[in-house]
Amino acid sequence: KMKATDFIEIPSQGSFFTLFDYSNVSQEDDQCFVNLLIKKHGVAAIPLSSFYHQPSTEWRYIRLCFAKTQNTLEEGIKRLGVLNI
Repeated sequence: KMKATDFIEIPSQGSFFTLFDYSNVSQEDDQCFVNLLIKKHGVAAIPLSSFYHQPSTEWRYIRLCFAKTQNTLEEGIKRLGVLNI
């Protein structure tokens, strides 16, 4: 269902987390973008830069967790699909 959004999935195997490229949605750095997602849309995400000592300022990736109920996932996807950042 995330394919219906402007986020680009970065495939992973065997994880409860998946990376998404959000460059089609916003050019904010990942910390700012995640804060906007939380405050404006009620969707929590992890900025990829938090895993690096010196992250690239060009990255536009967030990490989303899929260890949630089906209802929570569907609501999150719905919110991400209509972003107005």
